[in-house]
Amino acid sequence: MPAEVGDVAPGFKLPSADGDVSLGDYKGDKNVILSSMYLISPLVKPTQATSFPQEYKRFEDANAQVLGISCDTVPSHRAWSTALGGLPYPELSDFHPKGEVSKAYDLWNDERGASKRAVIIIDKEG
Repeated sequence: MPAEVGDVAPGFKLPSADGDVSLGDYKGDKNVILSSMYLISPLVKPTQATSFPQEYKRFEDANAQVLGISCDTVPSHRAWSTALGGLPYPELSDFHPKGEVSKAYDLWNDERGASKRAVIIIDKEG
Protein backbone atom coordinates (compact mmCIF):
# COMPACT_ATOMS: atom_id res chain seq x y z
CA MET A 1 0.00 0.00 0.00
CA PRO A 2 1.44 3.41 -0.96
CA ALA A 3 2.37 5.98 1.67
CA GLU A 4 -0.14 8.69 2.51
CA VAL A 5 0.21 12.16 4.02
CA GLY A 6 1.19 11.77 7.67
CA ASP A 7 2.69 8.28 7.23
CA VAL A 8 6.33 7.57 7.93
CA ALA A 9 8.05 7.92 4.57
CA PRO A 10 9.07 4.62 2.96
CA GLY A 11 12.82 4.19 3.18
CA PHE A 12 14.91 3.79 0.06
CA LYS A 13 18.45 3.49 -1.21
CA LEU A 14 19.00 4.41 -4.86
CA PRO A 15 22.02 4.97 -7.09
CA SER A 16 23.08 8.40 -8.31
CA ALA A 17 26.02 9.57 -10.42
CA ASP A 18 27.96 10.10 -7.17
CA GLY A 19 27.03 6.83 -5.45
CA ASP A 20 24.12 5.43 -3.50
CA VAL A 21 21.80 7.77 -1.60
CA SER A 22 19.51 6.61 1.18
CA LEU A 23 16.62 8.48 2.76
CA GLY A 24 18.11 7.29 6.05
CA ASP A 25 21.22 9.40 5.31
CA TYR A 26 19.15 12.48 6.25
CA LYS A 27 16.96 11.11 9.07
CA GLY A 28 17.22 13.23 12.19
CA ASP A 29 19.38 15.76 10.34
CA LYS A 30 17.65 17.28 7.29
CA ASN A 31 14.22 17.62 5.77
CA VAL A 32 14.04 16.10 2.28
CA ILE A 33 12.40 17.57 -0.81
CA LEU A 34 11.80 14.61 -3.15
CA SER A 35 11.29 15.87 -6.69
CA SER A 36 9.85 13.17 -8.95
CA MET A 37 9.97 13.53 -12.72
CA TYR A 38 8.42 11.07 -15.12
CA LEU A 39 11.15 11.27 -17.72
CA ILE A 40 14.41 13.09 -18.24
CA SER A 41 14.66 13.86 -21.91
CA PRO A 42 15.32 16.78 -24.26
CA LEU A 43 11.66 16.41 -25.22
CA VAL A 44 10.49 17.20 -21.68
CA LYS A 45 10.74 20.75 -20.35
CA PRO A 46 13.12 20.71 -17.37
CA THR A 47 11.24 23.46 -15.49
CA GLN A 48 10.87 21.42 -12.31
CA ALA A 49 14.52 20.37 -12.21
CA THR A 50 15.91 23.79 -13.10
CA SER A 51 13.77 25.70 -10.57
CA PHE A 52 15.40 23.94 -7.62
CA PRO A 53 18.96 25.16 -8.37
CA GLN A 54 17.65 28.74 -8.54
CA GLU A 55 16.27 28.38 -5.02
CA TYR A 56 18.85 25.92 -3.68
CA LYS A 57 20.35 28.34 -1.13
CA ARG A 58 16.89 28.82 0.40
CA PHE A 59 16.52 25.05 0.78
CA GLU A 60 19.94 24.82 2.42
CA ASP A 61 19.02 27.66 4.79
CA ALA A 62 15.84 25.74 5.69
CA ASN A 63 17.93 22.63 6.47
CA ALA A 64 16.44 20.75 3.51
CA GLN A 65 18.07 18.44 0.98
CA VAL A 66 16.63 18.24 -2.53
CA LEU A 67 16.69 14.80 -4.15
CA GLY A 68 15.59 14.35 -7.76
CA ILE A 69 14.18 10.97 -8.75
CA SER A 70 13.03 9.31 -11.97
CA CYS A 71 13.01 5.85 -13.51
CA ASP A 72 15.87 6.71 -15.85
CA THR A 73 19.33 5.13 -15.64
CA VAL A 74 22.28 6.70 -13.81
CA PRO A 75 24.10 7.47 -17.12
CA SER A 76 20.94 9.21 -18.36
CA HIS A 77 20.79 11.29 -15.17
CA ARG A 78 24.47 12.20 -15.52
CA ALA A 79 24.07 13.29 -19.16
CA TRP A 80 20.90 15.24 -18.41
CA SER A 81 22.46 17.07 -15.46
CA THR A 82 25.48 17.96 -17.60
CA ALA A 83 23.21 19.24 -20.39
CA LEU A 84 21.46 21.49 -17.85
CA GLY A 85 24.80 22.89 -16.68
CA GLY A 86 24.96 20.71 -13.56
CA LEU A 87 22.53 20.33 -10.69
CA PRO A 88 23.50 21.04 -7.06
CA TYR A 89 21.57 18.05 -5.75
CA PRO A 90 21.63 14.27 -6.38
CA GLU A 91 19.50 12.79 -9.16
CA LEU A 92 18.41 9.29 -8.13
CA SER A 93 17.74 6.40 -10.47
CA ASP A 94 14.60 4.38 -9.69
CA PHE A 95 15.38 2.25 -12.75
CA HIS A 96 15.79 -1.20 -11.20
CA PRO A 97 13.65 -2.69 -10.02
CA LYS A 98 11.60 -0.45 -12.28
CA GLY A 99 9.83 2.22 -10.25
CA GLU A 100 9.96 0.45 -6.89
CA VAL A 101 10.37 3.67 -4.90
CA SER A 102 7.92 5.56 -7.12
CA LYS A 103 5.34 2.86 -6.44
CA ALA A 104 5.95 3.08 -2.67
CA TYR A 105 5.15 6.81 -2.84
CA ASP A 106 2.14 6.29 -5.16
CA LEU A 107 3.93 8.10 -7.99
CA TRP A 108 3.89 5.29 -10.55
CA ASN A 109 1.99 5.77 -13.81
CA ASP A 110 1.26 2.32 -15.30
CA GLU A 111 0.14 3.79 -18.61
CA ARG A 112 3.47 5.57 -19.20
CA GLY A 113 5.60 3.01 -17.41
CA ALA A 114 7.26 5.83 -15.49
CA SER A 115 6.91 8.11 -12.48
CA LYS A 116 4.47 10.99 -12.19
CA ARG A 117 5.69 14.53 -11.63
CA ALA A 118 5.42 15.45 -7.97
CA VAL A 119 7.19 17.14 -5.10
CA ILE A 120 7.08 15.42 -1.72
CA ILE A 121 8.28 17.01 1.50
CA ILE A 122 9.62 14.62 4.13
CA ASP A 123 10.48 16.05 7.53
CA LYS A 124 13.74 15.08 9.17
CA GLU A 125 12.01 12.49 11.31
CA GLY A 126 10.81 10.71 8.17
